[in-house]
Amino acid sequence: VGYIGTGFQGSLRNWMAEKATIEEELEKAIYKSGLVSERNQYDSSKIGLDRSSRTDKGVHSAASLFALKLDLPRQAW
Repeated sequence: VGYIGTGFQGSLRNWMAEKATIEEELEKAIYKSGLVSERNQYDSSKIGLDRSSRTDKGVHSAASLFALKLDLPRQAW
């Protein structure tokens, strides 16, 4: 994943942040696409969310790796 960090409070989820983080936006997008159930949407331990690195507030990334477990329909496998 590459992103422009302007307007974000960094990449790592931070419940105390005033602005959104990259992880929060990524989780929202994955949930909206139907790849993660609603009950697991904000529980990084259930979806096994992991990342290759983190960035600070306002920092951009050309390539970051995020890994997680997805709820795929049985017919997809």
